[in-house]
Amino acid sequence: MKKVLTLTDFSTVADYAIDAAIHIAKQHGTELEIFHLLSSSEHIMYELDSDPEFHIKTGSKMATSASLESWRQKAISLGVKTTFTVAAGSLTKQITERIDSKDVDLIVMGSTGKDESDAVWGTTTQQVTKQIEIPILVIKSKLTNYNFEKIVFASNLELEDQEAFSNFIQLMTPPKSSLIHFMSVNTSSYFTQPRALMISVLKDFQELAKPYKSESTFYHDYSVSSGIRHFLEKTQPDLLVMTDRDRNPIKDFLIPNPAIKAVGTANCPVLIIK
Repeated sequence: MKKVLTLTDFSTVADYAIDAAIHIAKQHGTELEIFHLLSSSEHIMYELDSDPEFHIKTGSKMATSASLESWRQKAISLGVKTTFTVAAGSLTKQITERIDSKDVDLIVMGSTGKDESDAVWGTTTQQVTKQIEIPILVIKSKLTNYNFEKIVFASNLELEDQEAFSNFIQLMTPPKSSLIHFMSVNTSSYFTQPRALMISVLKDFQELAKPYKSESTFYHDYSVSSGIRHFLEKTQPDLLVMTDRDRNPIKDFLIPNPAIKAVGTANCPVLIIK
């Protein structure tokens, strides 16, 4: 991992994401960039007096240099080189430019994920998840464990998912003590693969996970999204990892993408691997 990019709107959940990003950058020995996109209703003020103060007027909120100072102190305490950038324009374009020019390997974002309808219409976090092609880690609440030792990898268990799993291991390098739980959801639909085949494929994933300890589950539920949600409630992992492939926008409207929906409904951090 070369660099981590985290996005902030100065909300509480964005601060949770920044805190997680600083710790992840520390673990991997990488730099961190904190980025804020100015909206058309925002402006920047910088008071040139004996004790200069930096302000970003964000609607009803005022983000000041106090925010920057708290991030700076955290970064210094962990020895993480950190920069803060403010820009305007298209969020997707700004992120893409940073990915192309600054070797960004991971984006960390915060999301409240309270409204399940967001999985259809899309919050900012979910829109970025749909449009950006590098891994995105979505933080839902303040973390106390940054090692992600209990991991659920949920997928259709296709060949591309094996590649995504290998990319996840290479990117995040979980501790050797980690437990990885592979799961796929059986919805009893016409298109579901035979159970015996799915169990066999799950064993292939467990072989791929070595030397990590792993388990596998073929979970039955009425939908993929509900199956993942119920399985997370049962297992309480540190991290959910999912793949997200290109889909037809009309299909996304009629049948929400499980990876996108998980961003809104999961009770733990979600890592989306393209």
